[in-house]
Amino acid sequence: FGAVFLVFNNLNSIPPGVSTNEKVFIESSSKLSLIIKNPLNAPLKLPYLALSKLGIDTIAAYRAIAGIFGLIFIICFYRYTREYQTRRVTILATILLFTSSWFMQNTRLGLDYILLPLSILILLLATRKLIKANNTAFFSVILGVVLGCTLYVPVVAPIFLLLAIFGLRSKAEKVKFRHLAIVVPTILIVLIPLILATVQNPNLINNIFGIPTSLLPIEWAKRILVIPIFLFAKGPFSPINNLGRLPILDVFSSVLLILGVYSAYFKLKENHLRHVIIVMIASFVLIALNGEAVFALIMPIVYIIIAYGVALILQQWFTVFPKNPLVKNIGITLLVIS
Repeated sequence: FGAVFLVFNNLNSIPPGVSTNEKVFIESSSKLSLIIKNPLNAPLKLPYLALSKLGIDTIAAYRAIAGIFGLIFIICFYRYTREYQTRRVTILATILLFTSSWFMQNTRLGLDYILLPLSILILLLATRKLIKANNTAFFSVILGVVLGCTLYVPVVAPIFLLLAIFGLRSKAEKVKFRHLAIVVPTILIVLIPLILATVQNPNLINNIFGIPTSLLPIEWAKRILVIPIFLFAKGPFSPINNLGRLPILDVFSSVLLILGVYSAYFKLKENHLRHVIIVMIASFVLIALNGEAVFALIMPIVYIIIAYGVALILQQWFTVFPKNPLVKNIGITLLVIS
């Protein structure tokens, strides 16, 4: 309920007015012909088109649609984190995520910013689900549709391919052929409009795969080096989705991230961490090639690692005070307040 309130409260006035980027994106979704011509980010454009046709042409309505995707992002994060953390740790990590300035600034806008990190979480969840042997045919169809929709989001396709090739390879014996025989054709059917659009406009391929139009190796190296600066020291100068030059993470989250890296290092044998590493490496490369516009790629990974930091702190606290419920609860309360 807290996330719902934070996402949907006063959408028409916070942030005030309508940004130029919002106007451009909403306009690109106002006609079906425009979406057919450029179907990238269609999962958000199609609901916007529906709002336009219904005459619900208010910025609050458009932002609410993006907010719904933000809530789905929170649910996916909780579901994924719960696969390998305790319920307490998962809840605390999820609270840290949806109360973060990054989440609020990228969800309360009528733009496609939240689709990129949401797609990453969907790919990670799908990789785990495909490995499980109890998937039904109906679930495989739904999974194929959802995965097909994620490929409409720019630069997600390379990560999709890497997870399909390397994320499932060691568990290939567990991925039943009958599930892949449903998932793969379903994905291809969903992708038909995108395939037709790329035939008409081959330049879309660059956006789909994050292929740069020029060779700038020095600039690419600088973009990788600036990632930790954006996270811990000075954020990107992007008034629409960042407050001044404040770092993306606050001090407490930064400490948890560092502790999380330390904790995760000793658990690298866990299968899901291999998937996380694949996504992290791919994200660094894509950020280097495409700049801060795709910086949100690494944010799901950042908070997945933060969850490890939360788990480490709680483990240490409960080790020091194993039989004192009062002190235990004080520690959890301080963690939430921080």
